[in-house]
Amino acid sequence: MAHNTYFSRSFAIDADSKLLRRGAFSDVTVKCGAKTWKLHRNILCTRSVWFEKALTGPFKEASTGVVEIQDTDRIPTASTLC
Repeated sequence: MAHNTYFSRSFAIDADSKLLRRGAFSDVTVKCGAKTWKLHRNILCTRSVWFEKALTGPFKEASTGVVEIQDTDRIPTASTLC
């Protein structure tokens, strides 16, 4: 018999937090000034249209996996990171 498991929202937030702290399985590097984060493309792209376009479109970020943020005013989610 198949077993379905449903995860609570708090479980998902906790799991995302662990991934962020550990950098495990990260596939994107985001740089902003002196700060650098090892992040996850799937999480960034589902939470930010800007990151989705940058990481899936015809941009260098999509092929290199490195996003360098220099102008936080132009990227809606950047102010929460930088």
